[in-house]
Amino acid sequence: MSPKKWYGVLDGSGVIAYLLLGGLLLLVWPAAAIASVMGLAGHVPKGTSIITLLPAYIFFMGILCYPIVYIACVVMSIIKLITSRSKADFDELYRPSFLARMSASRWASIPMLYVAVLFLPFFIVLLFTLIMGG
Repeated sequence: MSPKKWYGVLDGSGVIAYLLLGGLLLLVWPAAAIASVMGLAGHVPKGTSIITLLPAYIFFMGILCYPIVYIACVVMSIIKLITSRSKADFDELYRPSFLARMSASRWASIPMLYVAVLFLPFFIVLLFTLIMGG
């Protein structure tokens, strides 16, 4: 496809913006992955609460899985954009239908939602700690 056609396919759907934002996180992923492996391999002091450990382990595993989630969402959003267009859209308008754009942009937004969900346990632990006064 020519650049004009690709621009038309992704124009107005927000897919590029979501994928670029999610891709920016891949720049720091190697350092985060090393830190996650070190955190998983680290010593846990005796008497540490499961409420404190579980969010950390979920976060470590989630960080290690992020590239898989990102790549799967990129592939699915591209597939949705390409396969949901009719022959007339492909030949004349170079734009997917509204439903196809929504579907592709939803797939493209999943990596950012994934990161937000990864941080949720830390906010819960923070609130729990503030409420309990610890």
